[in-house]
Amino acid sequence: MTAGWTRVVEMREAHGDLEPGVRTALGRLGYRLISPDECKRYPPELRLMNPRALARIPNDPTPMILIGAAADTAREDARVAGVLQRPADLTRVYRVLQNALEDRPRECPRAATRLPARCVEGDRDWPGAIVELSAKGCLLHSSAAPSPEGTRITFALPERGLVEATAEMRSRRNGDAGLFFREISESHRSAIADYVNQVLMS
Repeated sequence: MTAGWTRVVEMREAHGDLEPGVRTALGRLGYRLISPDECKRYPPELRLMNPRALARIPNDPTPMILIGAAADTAREDARVAGVLQRPADLTRVYRVLQNALEDRPRECPRAATRLPARCVEGDRDWPGAIVELSAKGCLLHSSAAPSPEGTRITFALPERGLVEATAEMRSRRNGDAGLFFREISESHRSAIADYVNQVLMS
């Protein structure tokens, strides 16, 4: 989904540290996941690792996210930027990576889609297509510009049914509108999150 690699992450996790599919999803989200042997060629911006590997890492300031570490281990090393329980799922891994690496971190992952959508504002009613989707919002391609005040958007998730939300436009460029889901039921938001994770991890 992302053009090129955005961040280089050295992986030193142990078996069972990550839920199945997390590595695949991180690659699709733009992270270049490297082994310790590749560090000289691609200097990592962060290490995602099991605490048992601490004795084998270089003595440099690269921040670390520890999977399954005890609280005292995390406090003893200033490089620790986050701690995850194992097995870590995509949502938690993505959030802690974003917080550690980005000035404006995203809360949840997004996936490329091609979902037909219907937009309604008062007497206006027009079709569109959701080209990117997350549990917090979407990128909508349509001929008409949604109102910044709020648009009712409806779309179907494969095998999950119809989703409805009131969305407000946060950006617009070349016919694509960035929408934030201002009003949406928790069941619909959860269905979106499950769908996005499935797309990224499969």
